[in-house]
Amino acid sequence: MPAKQDSQADDSRLWLILILALAIVLRLYALGSIPHGFTNDEAQDGLSGRQAIEQGLRVFYPENNGREGLYINLTTPFLLLLGNTVFAIRLPSAIFGILTVWLTYLLGKRLFSRRVGLLGALFVATSTWHLFNSRLTSRANAAPMFLALTLYLMFLTADRIRAGRPYLASALLAGVAYGLGFHTYTSFRLTPALIFAVSVYFLVQAWKTGFWRQYWLAAAGFAGAAAAVVAPLALYFWNHPEMFSKRAAQVAAWAEPNAGSRIAGNCWAVFQMFFWRGDTDWKHNISGERELFLPVAILFAVGLGIALWRIGSRTRPAYLLMLGWMAAGALPSILTMDKVHALRTSLMIPAVFLVAAIGGERIYSWLEQNMPRGIGIAVATCFVLVVCYEPCKTYFQDWATDPHVAHDFEEWLVDVATEIRDAPRQPAKYVAIPEFIFGVPEVPQKILYLTQTATEADQRRANIHYLIRDPNDKSEPREFCSRVKAEHPREQVFCVARDVPLRP
Repeated sequence: MPAKQDSQADDSRLWLILILALAIVLRLYALGSIPHGFTNDEAQDGLSGRQAIEQGLRVFYPENNGREGLYINLTTPFLLLLGNTVFAIRLPSAIFGILTVWLTYLLGKRLFSRRVGLLGALFVATSTWHLFNSRLTSRANAAPMFLALTLYLMFLTADRIRAGRPYLASALLAGVAYGLGFHTYTSFRLTPALIFAVSVYFLVQAWKTGFWRQYWLAAAGFAGAAAAVVAPLALYFWNHPEMFSKRAAQVAAWAEPNAGSRIAGNCWAVFQMFFWRGDTDWKHNISGERELFLPVAILFAVGLGIALWRIGSRTRPAYLLMLGWMAAGALPSILTMDKVHALRTSLMIPAVFLVAAIGGERIYSWLEQNMPRGIGIAVATCFVLVVCYEPCKTYFQDWATDPHVAHDFEEWLVDVATEIRDAPRQPAKYVAIPEFIFGVPEVPQKILYLTQTATEADQRRANIHYLIRDPNDKSEPREFCSRVKAEHPREQVFCVARDVPLRP
């Protein structure tokens, strides 16, 4: 029996290595160029990261409706090493995504079985829902990683208490991980009820098993570490209360006259995102496509049925945890005006795919028991190959080459910024900005980021001069650019406008 267990452990390690390798390739391949272009939110995060390098790290960045500072602060070493590139600002998100795959395995193995852990990790690794998040500059992608890490360390602490082993270090680490989660994305603020429920479960177990004193020491360590890590952010909100709920207030569904029907409709929309219609924003999805690959969606439905059926059994806590986790992750989308938002629901990703893994394990067990061994292996092999191929086709072939993506990510603007940046410093560069952004005359953030000219000092260093068309100037973009060229005949003039030659 021990030899068989060792063999299974070796097989699990091999499969885990392969799954992590797949996750790494899918998240890092051409990260800086697919999609070609980047969003204004990404550009703002990059500009804030550069600002942090020059002026110091901050716990919260109020620009762009306010953003928790952890992700931006983590971009700073990459900006120093790699410069103002798209790859540099996306790399932390990709790393968070890879870690989420690994933690999904650890949680699945701890709560259910090795097979559930491996299947859950495979589903996260190949999920286009998670892949979109991991390949964008997105602090939201850090939230599920920190929640999964917190829960894993909490269960690890409980295991160590029962085994009579040192446990305070893991309890403190769990608290640190949980505290850091609040520095990632606003949706993480909805997790205390989930963590409290898990803590009550451990309290009951401690009472039954006689580990009451150890439990309270671990709980105190967890709470103290979490409070210490959250304290700087809480202090910021104490001094700037308007920033605490600024973004949430802008998108809140409960502020609408028909709030009840809106929230009810959002509940249905979030449910159907798994099976029929997902996020319609091309930045996060192939517009309207379900968030789960159809075979995985079917397994998720099976696993959800099993979880609902089994909550009355002795293994109830693990299934209740998955259901509660998904409920907490769904709330940010349910309570906002957008019916389905892939980023706002990303907190639930590990739980969703562990539930799908429960369904997958049940079906594979049935095949093992009722079909010749060769048939079961063949079916499983075909399934795994299809699941691995799907993100390659959907993301890199179908989505990345779609014209909607080129439009929404403003590929042309990245090409313009790159040529301006790479042009010789002499003669001086004059950049004509004839188009307004959301009606406001300003230099596009993407230009400022890629050319590293956000400040006047940077612009002098790069010998770049921005000329913005006056709002009262009724001339066409082409006319404005031609006029700038005529005024600076011996300088380099660039025109930042769609369908207008870069060098007029």
